[in-house]
Amino acid sequence: RFQDRASRGILSHQCSQPGGSMALTSSAVDASALIREEIAQAERRRDRARAECEVRRKEVQELEQLLARQGEPSASEVSRPSAGGSAPKVGDRARLLASAEVHAGLVGQEVQVVTVDPKKGKCKVRLASGEQRLV
Repeated sequence: RFQDRASRGILSHQCSQPGGSMALTSSAVDASALIREEIAQAERRRDRARAECEVRRKEVQELEQLLARQGEPSASEVSRPSAGGSAPKVGDRARLLASAEVHAGLVGQEVQVVTVDPKKGKCKVRLASGEQRLV
């Protein structure tokens, strides 16, 4: 696409020049500058995407290290407090662990307990984004 624009500008001016000389005109130079700017923008987008990818890689490594230190719990360990532990209370801060009730994308996130339903063994929690989920 970029080359087409530049070559059209160059060719149209070459043909209008006496003898079809290879001299560049101002519109060809303008087209070249436009192409350079578009390439620079694409490179900046690429660099931002690479940086974002690196941030996500580090987050994944941190979560994997956290899981390795804690060991992956079974669903029963997540849904029920351990013998020495207590049920969560409204206002408690917690980290979501893997279970059948917790979406994989939420595992490892810090949450705040909003409500507790001891009969169902579930809590409504607020994610860092402000979204509320029942887990």
